Amino acid sequence: MGFHISELPPEILCEVIGHLVINGTWELGHALFVCRQWHSTIISNQKSWSTIEIGETYVQHFQSRPKSHALRFLMAALTYSGTSPLQIAIDWRYNLPFRGEHDSDVPSSHRMSLGSDVTILAVENGRHLRRCRTLNIVYGTTTSSAFLMEYAIHLINLEYISISGFNGNSSALARILRSPHLRAVTIIRSDWNSLNGALGRGSRAARLSIERNESWKPRHVECLAAFTFLHTLTISRNVREDVWSLGSDTTLPRVPLWNLSVLRLKGPVHRFLLDSLYVPSLMSLYVADDNWARNSLGYIPITAWNPNIRHLHLDLAEDGWSSDVLRIIKKTELRTITLTRSMLEDYGVQCIPSGIAVLTQGIILPST
Repeated sequence: MGFHISELPPEILCEVIGHLVINGTWELGHALFVCRQWHSTIISNQKSWSTIEIGETYVQHFQSRPKSHALRFLMAALTYSGTSPLQIAIDWRYNLPFRGEHDSDVPSSHRMSLGSDVTILAVENGRHLRRCRTLNIVYGTTTSSAFLMEYAIHLINLEYISISGFNGNSSALARILRSPHLRAVTIIRSDWNSLNGALGRGSRAARLSIERNESWKPRHVECLAAFTFLHTLTISRNVREDVWSLGSDTTLPRVPLWNLSVLRLKGPVHRFLLDSLYVPSLMSLYVADDNWARNSLGYIPITAWNPNIRHLHLDLAEDGWSSDVLRIIKKTELRTITLTRSMLEDYGVQCIPSGIAVLTQGIILPST
């Protein structure tokens, strides 16, 4: 019994379409001409057009084509996405640099002018940008805070924003962070002197993720306290950086994070930052460190935090962690602890007191 591809049910076809757009929504163009059913199904499936990524694969696809092809695609995506919430990603490192500027992130041969492409997103007085729920922007070493400065007024319904390499006007970012629907913020390797005036004030974000390599300064730490609704905080640091760059005489202001319940520390987070945090509502602590394991864990001032911590998750590479864990256990009411296989092989479950559940890779192990 034969089966023709045009006989695929629409719901199955939509699943197929999801695999077609791995590298970019523009790949839907090939599927539009398979048959009439595919054409009508793809056009009517708003979700398939709701992710717009302007970056590496976008440039690879349109760089050798007339500029009108890229602009027509973007207009089609905005039209066919209908009223569906948008996810937008813009990587400015692939934009052509201005004359005299040198950006080592991406060679010029892998770039194209993206100014008109991004402008298309704001057509019809920013109507489509008001549908944007997720925004991911990556800046290069020579790119300014374009897009955010021009179109922040339209990004009023954002729920998540990720910013990498930001170095520009903080007022535009402050407007976005005050969006009433914003719940999660990620900041990666950005200039905190530029961010200082924007972070936190009036933000209702409950989740904040920070990846930074530079030293913490008092005004940077104070930004954290301005996130009054913060529930989950993730702080990451590049292990290749100098963790002692602040100096032994550095003091940071005491920062209360009243509503913080989950703290995730990745890499050699600086001891002075940990000393400055006051987290009375902390319930879960995650520590992951490929290096300086005892230093990161040993500096955590558990006695100044909530003694009712219930869960501790550790992913440490260095030996000698057990004494620090026992110190935490004695000061808190720990109920579960998650360890990696290698950590268990070093010390075994016997180092954990009875009454505390030990987990590894989702499996609960019997304690002694």
